[in-house]
Amino acid sequence: MGVGAQAHVGKGTVAHREGLSFGGFGMLAARDGEPPQVIITVWDESSSERDFKLSVGESLDFAGQTWRLDEIDDRSHRWYATLTRVA
Repeated sequence: MGVGAQAHVGKGTVAHREGLSFGGFGMLAARDGEPPQVIITVWDESSSERDFKLSVGESLDFAGQTWRLDEIDDRSHRWYATLTRVA
């Protein structure tokens, strides 16, 4: 699918998209004027994993792909995040 593909990941879940795997590791709630953040682990078959801490609107670059964090839903005890491939 390429640009525009989405990955939905949450606490303890893994999504496989565009040859990458995304694992939901943790979420940091908003505090002291800072926005909420998620910690997402990303890996593919040929490289070791890497952790990213992101707020909504921030992007991660991995294996020649760029993914933007579009949403964090933390309304329940099982948060989820939506990532969109932008390059």
